[in-house]
Amino acid sequence: MLRIGWTLAVGMASPTAQAADWTPTAEESALLLELSSRDAPASCEVLEATVAAPVASLSAIVTHVTMPPWAGMRAADCLIKRHGAEVAADLDRWVTQPELKGLGTLVLSQIDVLPADVALAVARRAVSAGPDPVDARRRLGQSTRPEIRALATP
Repeated sequence: MLRIGWTLAVGMASPTAQAADWTPTAEESALLLELSSRDAPASCEVLEATVAAPVASLSAIVTHVTMPPWAGMRAADCLIKRHGAEVAADLDRWVTQPELKGLGTLVLSQIDVLPADVALAVARRAVSAGPDPVDARRRLGQSTRPEIRALATP
């Protein structure tokens, strides 16, 4: 697991990453710094333009960065909004694994931005195999898609 610490460099606090299983490239380090900012980061489109492989880089940040907690969540937000079909397996994992409940909540709260087939599959998994099917149904009941809202009733 990647550990993020904070160092003081040139009078500015910045995240530092050290892990045996992931060493960020210079591009990914810059992306991580932007996602770690307390201020709102640039748009997903602008952030993704800074790295050669945006899906891989954002996925690595979600997987390996735990501090600050909003860095991974912001990366996940971009993946959900812009690459739902590509990361469908991750979305499934996020809504079914108890230790990833925060990511699962993010997915369910944005279910309508996903492609219809991905959204339906993820929603079904959330209510059938998720850690909190009651909360999943509550969130899915707010969907604009009738087929998703239908899953909100037990």
